[in-house]
Amino acid sequence: MNTRQILRLLAVASLLVPGIRLLAVDAGADPFGTRNFSLNLLEKDIRDANEREETRQARKEAVKISPLSAVNFDLNKDGKLDDTEFATWNAAVRKAAAKSPEALKRFDKNKDGKLDDAEWTAASTELFGKH
Repeated sequence: MNTRQILRLLAVASLLVPGIRLLAVDAGADPFGTRNFSLNLLEKDIRDANEREETRQARKEAVKISPLSAVNFDLNKDGKLDDTEFATWNAAVRKAAAKSPEALKRFDKNKDGKLDDAEWTAASTELFGKH
């Protein structure tokens, strides 16, 4: 059990203990309705916490990494692309760009339907800067 799970259990326990005490109080001994108010407040806090956790999980699932993301090509997971990793990534991006009508329209200067080395060098410099 990791630290995050332990903290969650402690948080839930800290919410439940006062709630259990409130349930044990005799309803006749609560002339101002604080028991019901407290229970409703506790229920709302738990519901809000559940909604926040569901939203957090939905956001995690919604984040999709593009197949051409440099993260996928960082084989040694050092946060940078070395020359070999960069060459592999560059080839994959070039292959994808060659299939893109928008990229061909923008970077295929001689209008031959493909990106030759000079066109790709100019396109990658414009898009990604100098390597």
